[in-house]
Amino acid sequence: MHENGDCHGCSFNNAVAETAGTDDVVRRLAVAHKNAVADYIKGLLAGAGYSARLGEDGMDELAWRFVLLVDGASMASVRDGSSAPARRARAMAEILLNAAESGETERSG
Repeated sequence: MHENGDCHGCSFNNAVAETAGTDDVVRRLAVAHKNAVADYIKGLLAGAGYSARLGEDGMDELAWRFVLLVDGASMASVRDGSSAPARRARAMAEILLNAAESGETERSG
């Protein structure tokens, strides 16, 4: 997000919201994209050594929590016209990672 307000949020989330569930093709594409994002994040977490601590279910849950952070920060940045939500999301991501390292994370949604 640039401070000049030229961010319009996630195109995939915007497409789902704008079609309000009327276009199944749009929804399937958006879901496929979000699944790919979660898989990418899961790969990053595995590369950082979290899979040994969390197991498969824990890795899935943590990856989806990061997707939620990204989506929320994107929407809040559009709303606020600021990059502050992204900075807040980063701080929250650090809390998630610290909890995962210490074994304090819940493994279910």
